[in-house]
Amino acid sequence: MKKILVLMLTLALIVMAAGCAGTTNATTAATTTAAAAVTTAAAETSKENKDITIGYICKHQLDDFMQTLRKGAEEHAAKIGVNLIFMSTERHTEVEKQVQLMDDMITKQVDAIILVATDPTALIPAIKRANEANIPVVLVNDTIDDAAAKEQGAEYVTYIGTDNFQGGKVGGEFIAAKYPDGAKVAVLSGTPGLPAGDARITGFQEGVKANSKIEIVSIQPTDWSRDQGFSVMQNVLTANPDITAVYCAADLIALGAMEAVEQAGLGDKIKVLGFDGSVEAIEMAKAGRMLGSVAQFPYEMSVQGIDTALKVLAGETNIPKVINTDCKVLPES
Repeated sequence: MKKILVLMLTLALIVMAAGCAGTTNATTAATTTAAAAVTTAAAETSKENKDITIGYICKHQLDDFMQTLRKGAEEHAAKIGVNLIFMSTERHTEVEKQVQLMDDMITKQVDAIILVATDPTALIPAIKRANEANIPVVLVNDTIDDAAAKEQGAEYVTYIGTDNFQGGKVGGEFIAAKYPDGAKVAVLSGTPGLPAGDARITGFQEGVKANSKIEIVSIQPTDWSRDQGFSVMQNVLTANPDITAVYCAADLIALGAMEAVEQAGLGDKIKVLGFDGSVEAIEMAKAGRMLGSVAQFPYEMSVQGIDTALKVLAGETNIPKVINTDCKVLPES
């Protein structure tokens, strides 16, 4: 209870300080006093935070994006003095392993769980078990099937991440503007049935409508890996030798596709647009080897995930069901 009261006091003092900051210089002393109070309360909260343990479950660590999710979580937790237990599967497809990780966190009796879900339905029973153990669950980057969750009586606090449909639309509009005279475009998706991946494709299809001369000639699934990005792109090139652009639902796929295009000697003719904003993809774009990447901001997602978990533990209930973070094509021209 003391932990919760201190967290609530800190949040209230932050609001008070923000209000004071907007006043005239005549209130400098009051603002300074409030700021000092916030500093003192924050220090005490940090002491109390050492008693809070947040479990963070990711779905792999194979690319910059997922690694940055981890970095953001670990650095922010260390900054505010919260204990963090980070666990991850090795690949996107290890759904059962992620269910086991959820159960491990429940057994460890963590105070809250942040989950990057590998599957929209398979994790729902584990989320319900967390609910039954009074452990709040915050979803980051990947959401779950709301209808199925409701049917099974599972609840999560909020989803924090990119509006993937909007991100896909941003990518589609970029391609529409990049090729004003038209282009034949191939699309490489991730595993069909995952809400985030599916939204990136439907959003892209909507975005390219801005240019009626853009034609999507092929949409092919992958397992989200670089290897499949390469092999599927080889098949696409054989079937569609006249394409001039490729859109991929993730940077790992895009990097594999780029390698296939270059191996075929078509690097000057065909350019690839990725999704995630990974360092490698952006560097490839700067070098002229890719068009760019629809960038997300994973570090901020993890920061908001931890802060939201703390708000819930402090008793706050007025939390939006969806908290969207920014997205844009990088590098900016």
